[in-house]
Amino acid sequence: MNYKLNRFGNVNLKDIIGKLKKDDMDSLSLIQYSNKQLQLMWKLEEINSLKEEIEILNKECKNIYKEMEEIHNQNPHLSEDYVMTFNISKQNKKLANNSIGVFWIINLKYRGTNKSIYLGSDKKVREIVSTQLNTKRKLSEERLKSEIYDMCYDKLWEFVIENKQNLFDIKIKFEDLI
Repeated sequence: MNYKLNRFGNVNLKDIIGKLKKDDMDSLSLIQYSNKQLQLMWKLEEINSLKEEIEILNKECKNIYKEMEEIHNQNPHLSEDYVMTFNISKQNKKLANNSIGVFWIINLKYRGTNKSIYLGSDKKVREIVSTQLNTKRKLSEERLKSEIYDMCYDKLWEFVIENKQNLFDIKIKFEDLI
């Protein structure tokens, strides 16, 4: 807001006080005006000082927020809206007797990297899933992946979000996830 100062010109208090008569209302009004003018200037200086301080505080807040964002981006798994992602895959490995063995793993995206969780051989995994589902039928590969996903999701979520422990420090087995 723009304040109009010196509407009466430059008021010289010494001259006014020297010429002051007891009943001179004009002189009293000018003295009051001059006093209010000084008060206003002090307040405006205080506002300017506070604006500068606010500007400094705003810069400090921006820097603190930037640091907070860096920490958050490094630890997305600790936030409430973290979306845990993983997939189930099978691997064919050549065994020592030159036969091909089929193994199942979970690839969990965790803390910006991947954590592989070995589930076991095809035979072992199918036995565990069939026992959990109480079925004797052989499941298709897609159905097996889907069932493993459903069985393991809650426990993986618990490991990642609720326990907040470093998964790289612990060995997780398929049995731990069901």
